[in-house]
Amino acid sequence: MFYLPGTSRGWGDAHRGGHGWTDLRKSIAESVNTYYYKLALDLGIERFDHYMEYYGFGQPTGIDLTGEIGGILPSPAYKRKTRKEAWYPGDTVNISIGQGDWKVTPLQLARGVSALADGQLRTPHLVIQQRDGFDSDWAATPCARA
Repeated sequence: MFYLPGTSRGWGDAHRGGHGWTDLRKSIAESVNTYYYKLALDLGIERFDHYMEYYGFGQPTGIDLTGEIGGILPSPAYKRKTRKEAWYPGDTVNISIGQGDWKVTPLQLARGVSALADGQLRTPHLVIQQRDGFDSDWAATPCARA
């Protein structure tokens, strides 16, 4: 169980007995929620949001489809604007594992994980080559990176 200082509300984990000592690798492999609660609180909501924006969350991916939405990356300003409420440490705990008001598309999630794996935030595309007709050569479609 994870408790914020001075509170009685606890945030749990799927593994009731705890996971023992956990590093980033183990936290991913075993989905250790408590690792991310502490990480987000240690970073603070401003730095946490900065990193999530860096990995493409809260914004459209730029895929060549119409109607793409950017999702929601909650922040103190977002909560003040939409709910007229203050931001609390418990809000940071909730979004650290993708809960609360955080909304992402499956494509944003795949893009973020890909950026984490290879260090580049890429713009996804459905078409990688095109040609003007059946008798013409294939040409790579220009793909601007994000």
